[in-house]
Amino acid sequence: MHESLTDKHRREIEQQKEKYERMLQELRNNASNDKEFIQMELKRRITELEQEILNLKAKFADEMEQISEKMAQARNEFEL
Repeated sequence: MHESLTDKHRREIEQQKEKYERMLQELRNNASNDKEFIQMELKRRITELEQEILNLKAKFADEMEQISEKMAQARNEFEL
C-alpha cells in the first residue's frame, strides 16, 4: 500500500511536471510570437514614417520653389 501511494505520488508529480513544462513552452512560444508581431508592427510604422518624411520633404521643396518664384517676380516688378 505504501509503495502504491509512492508510485501514485510519483505519477502525479510527473503529470504536474509535464503540465508545467507544456505551459512554459507555450509561454515561450507566445513571447516569441509577440516579439515577432511587435517587430513587424515597428517595421511597418517606420516605413510609414519614412514615406511621410519623403512626402513632407517634397512638399517643402515645392513651397520653397513657389517662394523663390514669388520673390523673383517681386524683384522683377520693382526693377521695372
